[in-house]
Amino acid sequence: MSGGHYDYSFGPIRDLADRIYGDVTKYSERRKDEYSSDVYEPLPAATLADMRFVARLLEIASDAAHDVEWMMSGDTGEETFGINVAAIKRRLLSLMVKGGSSDET
Repeated sequence: MSGGHYDYSFGPIRDLADRIYGDVTKYSERRKDEYSSDVYEPLPAATLADMRFVARLLEIASDAAHDVEWMMSGDTGEETFGINVAAIKRRLLSLMVKGGSSDET
């Protein structure tokens, strides 16, 4: 069945992470929008780092929700789900220890 138990609600969470990453790129340096007269001033490095941290956190949450959905939909069993959750916990711990300073999640 490939998911569906929660109507693929993990997808919008991942989309939000992607949009935040897009803004990190957009506001990393001063630039003029080529299609309008808008000028984007860069955000402080600490703010951009915090935004990356939040985006990584949302990615992890999306992956965790995906794993629950697949288990509840009968696509994976409880054993596989447990293995996946253990991997999610390791990613979350790594993110918390590094404070979002690494690109790895």
